[in-house]
Amino acid sequence: MDFISFGLTAAALFLLKGSRGANPTPGHPYTTAIFVLACAAIVASTVATDPANSARGWAIILTGVPVYWLWSRRLRT
Repeated sequence: MDFISFGLTAAALFLLKGSRGANPTPGHPYTTAIFVLACAAIVASTVATDPANSARGWAIILTGVPVYWLWSRRLRT
């Protein structure tokens, strides 16, 4: 679960860097892309080697989706 969030956070940098401009970051976008790919590889390796434990982790993550929908809906009204 950690590496999923690490990878998604790093991937968000592509969106933020494009929309905000400024702040030159050394190595971006290459180092960021390598990190995102490494996180994806670690997640894929974990799913392949321990699918039962990975399924529990994915279930925990997916339980947050309805909570997000409810809270975001509540904030809009």
